[in-house]
Amino acid sequence: MFPDPPASVSTFNIQNTPKGKSFPWPDITDLEAKDAIFDSAANKAPGPDGINFLCLRYVYQSIPTPLVDLFKVLLTTG
Repeated sequence: MFPDPPASVSTFNIQNTPKGKSFPWPDITDLEAKDAIFDSAANKAPGPDGINFLCLRYVYQSIPTPLVDLFKVLLTTG
């Protein structure tokens, strides 16, 4: 019923990203990330990546610091 997602062929490496092309976002705090995850309805439809907020809640409860660090990198590199 649900086909497997397409395989990623990305060769992205953050070390190869020019710093001049980074977006000037301020660092998000742990509280901002937690509020964004837990203030959204858990049963909302997932986005293109297939991850819904219920899954993000479980991840945050298990490993909050690495998840917030991931969000920071994503905001910096776009």
